[in-house]
Amino acid sequence: MSNHIEGGAFHGPVVQARTVHMHSGGAPAVGQPAGESGPPFIEREFAHRADLNRKALATARSIRRVVDADGLRTPWLHTPLTDVLEELDSPGTVSARMRLVAGTLQHWVGWNPPTEGFRQPTAKRVEAALAVWRAHEGDRAECLLAIVELATVLEDAPPGSARGDGSTITSVLKRAASAAEAMGVLIRELCAAFKDSGPHDDLPFEHVSAERRMFSALEELQACQRRLAEIGDDASLLARATGALLIAGGWGTGKSYGLGSWAEARVAAGAPVACVSGQELGGEQWEEKIAGAAVQGGRSGPVRNLLAALQAHARASGKHATLVIDALNDVAALRGHELDGFASLSVLLKEFPEVLLVASTRLDRRMSRDEGTVGHYGIHWARGVPDPEKPGRSCEMSTRCPRWLFHLMSPNCAAP
Repeated sequence: MSNHIEGGAFHGPVVQARTVHMHSGGAPAVGQPAGESGPPFIEREFAHRADLNRKALATARSIRRVVDADGLRTPWLHTPLTDVLEELDSPGTVSARMRLVAGTLQHWVGWNPPTEGFRQPTAKRVEAALAVWRAHEGDRAECLLAIVELATVLEDAPPGSARGDGSTITSVLKRAASAAEAMGVLIRELCAAFKDSGPHDDLPFEHVSAERRMFSALEELQACQRRLAEIGDDASLLARATGALLIAGGWGTGKSYGLGSWAEARVAAGAPVACVSGQELGGEQWEEKIAGAAVQGGRSGPVRNLLAALQAHARASGKHATLVIDALNDVAALRGHELDGFASLSVLLKEFPEVLLVASTRLDRRMSRDEGTVGHYGIHWARGVPDPEKPGRSCEMSTRCPRWLFHLMSPNCAAP
């Protein structure tokens, strides 16, 4: 069983010969506006944008469960996932967050706290830790400059643009992650030194006062460190860099709800959207079923054909296109290998710079940075809503399941 796109190495779109500029008979070139029906080759070879969007809307509403069998409407919920998905269409919002981080980091670039008052051997350990910290001042300065420059680029990006220079973005994220790690090392070293210095009752007043001053500063440094760490694996920025975003989390954390709501909003905004569910992708060659499931009565084929169609529709409409796949864990051929399947699809996005891939899958534990997923694509860990009562009310209304029973079955839904 293969969990990867057939062919292994990706040398070019399958439909490359049909996506060249067309000049005969006055037909517009691919990428020029061609009306609602889309570019000519799309009409012959794949599907109208209206057909893609019609199926996408039906799938989005089914996974979001807009109205249940008894006619009860699912209430609209705003979750952290909502913010991440909205940021895919709003580079200005991401830029504002970057500038906040830059403002916090600026204070710490040249930070050199006084060390007077510490008794030995604590004073020696404090000075050694700060010497390493001072040696990396240039790295912090470069990180600050890179964050500010990226924020400026995002400010200048047109509204609705979802892709950016991947190498530039990933370079900034690596710098942020590295700076955050260095801050963490300093905090741990100093806290260990203070712990080993002994009880405060046995220490001179000057030493205790110096410790308290340093602890106060370290609390603020830790807040900066957390912000930098968040930037280092920021889901929306990594999605902008790689073209791919995976929504992962336990059962009942709102993955399908949030994804369906966003896909529906993209269709309403006039963007090209293909939306399928994992249950539609049966068989060993699951990736070839995506193209057929994207339209009613569609036929299976290379997923590149669908991505090329979405790319052409994106250029014709002036809005980035999106391929949405809900519940990769429902794809039988991927059971236990959902991340491999998503990674294989995400590789193809390099060839289609105006298409986003957004998928969801159930994962009952959060993956660590060492497990190889961070950095290859954006990943958002769904946690439900901050108010633990809201998911209970939502699911009680849409499923007629008593709230206490739902929380018993799905404690993750109420996770903060």
